[in-house]
Amino acid sequence: MHLIKSFLSNPLAPINIDLIGVGGTGSYVLQGLAKLSLVHKELVINSQGINVNVYDPDVISHSNTVRQLYNDNEIGESKAMTIVSNINRNYGFDWNAYEKKYDVKKIKETHIIILCPDNMKTRQDVYNNISNKVNYGEGVYIIDFGNSYDYGQVYVSYIPGNSFKKDKVQYGFPKNYLETKEDENEPSCSIAEAISKQKLFMNPLLASHGLNLLDELLTKEQMIYKGIYVSLETLSSKSIQWN
Repeated sequence: MHLIKSFLSNPLAPINIDLIGVGGTGSYVLQGLAKLSLVHKELVINSQGINVNVYDPDVISHSNTVRQLYNDNEIGESKAMTIVSNINRNYGFDWNAYEKKYDVKKIKETHIIILCPDNMKTRQDVYNNISNKVNYGEGVYIIDFGNSYDYGQVYVSYIPGNSFKKDKVQYGFPKNYLETKEDENEPSCSIAEAISKQKLFMNPLLASHGLNLLDELLTKEQMIYKGIYVSLETLSSKSIQWN
């Protein structure tokens, strides 16, 4: 079981969330974040709201219009700017979009980092820099999404801050995870090619499981589970408990 730190369970300021990548999984995660923001204000005492910063340097292509939350009218536009503008317009938010890769210096300014990149290097950059970048006294949480053709996983990790230096870093992923070779998830030229790389509903399924974990982080005081493995091939899942 994991006791959720007070900067989330009893927030005294808006909760800052950095979402890295708004492609196949990230676009669904952002949509869910909008719903969670509404719920947070209703369920959490003294809620100060949620602020989301989105980072993605990519532009929308035709192949993105099936597995991701974009349409043909948006082809050629920035993914980050387009989807955040849609969210802000529909929900009255003032969330931020950045048409660039994530700057690890921003770790000092956030409470939760959500990783939905299409390459392992981005993950490695965050984890390699996070230990000396955490600024908040209680630390930072990371929710890490990853998937292949018909299976995927979500891991929640906690990295303690200055006030909890004696706490152990609690990574959600297995040993050697960050040593995985570079992803072969290159941009697809067609919708058919995109679907051949990942099953059509892999991304929203994984996003739903990760958003459920995020819901626990934002609205509860403790968590039993820190991750899940899911398989569309076997129609099965396996939960991962906090130590």
